[in-house]
Amino acid sequence: MSREVLPVKPQPDLKLLATFLAVVRRGSMADAAAELGYVPSAVSQHIAGLERDMGVELIVRRPGSRLILTAAGRSLARPAAPWRGRPRRSSTRPPASRTPPTASRAVRSPNCASGSTRAR
Repeated sequence: MSREVLPVKPQPDLKLLATFLAVVRRGSMADAAAELGYVPSAVSQHIAGLERDMGVELIVRRPGSRLILTAAGRSLARPAAPWRGRPRRSSTRPPASRTPPTASRAVRSPNCASGSTRAR
């Protein structure tokens, strides 16, 4: 007796999911694109990719009106509701280092033929 093995869907791509949540938060793809620093067509492609990966329609698109979430879209957005209003972490500043800086270290000076070191 053989058993049919169903394919397991991987978790959604987090970049696509973050784009979806921005669309939900802003209510439009253009506003989500502005928030994320993307062009609107990239947001549309992200949503289409997420829908393709998940195998369901998440958003009903109606030209000239705000987007409407499908039941699947509401189900996906609901668990993330506590995080939707939080601002994005800035990517322009690196995270703080957990290791304290070293007071000094010896480096070999490329200009010195003798190979002496100096504190930096």
